[in-house]
Amino acid sequence: MKYVKRITPEAEQLIIQDLTKTLESMAALAVKHNLSLYKIYKINKAFNIRTGKSKSYHIPGLSGENHPRHKLTLEQVIKIRKLWSKGRSQNKIAKLYKVNQSTINRIVRGVNWRV
Repeated sequence: MKYVKRITPEAEQLIIQDLTKTLESMAALAVKHNLSLYKIYKINKAFNIRTGKSKSYHIPGLSGENHPRHKLTLEQVIKIRKLWSKGRSQNKIAKLYKVNQSTINRIVRGVNWRV
């Protein structure tokens, strides 16, 4: 999947209009239900996560090498797990593959790259 790096001024105006409408509707909901705008925002965010509309959480089909920001291949992940099982430290593995140690930690724990 390729992302657009630059948007046209017309597209930017449409996005701003949509965001303005969203903020206005959220403000109206806050007044109607006597809630803070922040509380409405949190409810909206939770709803988007449950319905899969949020882009900041897992999207089915976009994992592993299919994810546009992947840094490792499946072969590398398998090698990482073998190195770790043989006693190599996570820091050394991270330096070898030029990724953060927390990335290696999530891989060996099975949080990321569930193979």
